[in-house]
Amino acid sequence: MLESLRSRWLLALAAAAVVALLVTLFISRGGSAAHGSEERAMAAWKTRTGVDLASLPRLHPPNADSPEALELDALLQPIRIQLSGRKRERRRDADDEAEREALGALRETLRAAIRSGSTEATPLPPAAAAVIDRHAATIDAAADYATTHTAIRWREDFGPRTRFSSLYVNDHLTLHRLLIGRAFLALDRGDAATAAHMLAASRRLNGALEQRQELASHFTATGIERLQLALLRRARGRLGAPVTPAVDIRERYRSAMSAEAAVVLTNARQDRISLADDDPSASMVRAFAGPKLRLAAAGAVSLVAAGTGEIARADDGCAELAKKRPRPRGFFAGEFYTLDANDMRFATYQGFN
Repeated sequence: MLESLRSRWLLALAAAAVVALLVTLFISRGGSAAHGSEERAMAAWKTRTGVDLASLPRLHPPNADSPEALELDALLQPIRIQLSGRKRERRRDADDEAEREALGALRETLRAAIRSGSTEATPLPPAAAAVIDRHAATIDAAADYATTHTAIRWREDFGPRTRFSSLYVNDHLTLHRLLIGRAFLALDRGDAATAAHMLAASRRLNGALEQRQELASHFTATGIERLQLALLRRARGRLGAPVTPAVDIRERYRSAMSAEAAVVLTNARQDRISLADDDPSASMVRAFAGPKLRLAAAGAVSLVAAGTGEIARADDGCAELAKKRPRPRGFFAGEFYTLDANDMRFATYQGFN
């Protein structure tokens, strides 16, 4: 009886040892496959774009909102715009339907000016002109601050993050629409000096966005630059600046997509899987899920590398950006974003809406 019981225990222990060995081999094999896939994805990215993804997080360490960025937010409080990535206060404009409609009219008018490429001076809708005039003092104060302070910098971190941008992108776009809209009005009223000042402020703030390595920041900067170029076409030389993009859209796209690819790979690492440390299953979940996440991330990066390389080498970056391309599948299907540079609309990597 005792001998039989001991034999059963030995068989159970042997079976457990075999299972443990198989699990270890499975995890090890999965980890090796994930590591190899990640290395191939980074090699493909470097071949296609010339960017070394492994170096980006090291070259661009996390930084916080600068004091100047927070001071600018304080100036913009009267029009409820927040540019920094800190926790947002509860918005007070939920019931201000008239203002939302006026800002919407301004947005659509400026989009039309971007798309048309015309030098014709189409007047702003009365509601849009009224909202700009109502907030002129705040817009001017923000423009004065932007053109006299060079240390405006917004928080940035390569990850992990739960949303595609650490900034409130819509507020950035709204501020620039107000600056450019005020410049449009100033030109219509014969005040080229004010128009030039609004353009200078928009360019200074956009320059701060261009310094970031975040995908949404680069695409937002591209849309804002199109706003500025629409203003310059309308000015017909009165502002003394050339009607050409300040940054080649292909280079901006390559830089932006490279930054996002680095974030995707970073966020897929096992130590980034978000689980409570006191969860007894945490280590097992990380062990099994980690390789799958890394494989999915590497697959997405490899797929996007091809399209990014084509755009980086294109003669017409805007035309290449408008083409539909295969969309990554799996966990990271929605991690990559693009912007219709001629219409300032975000879309996922499968193409433009």
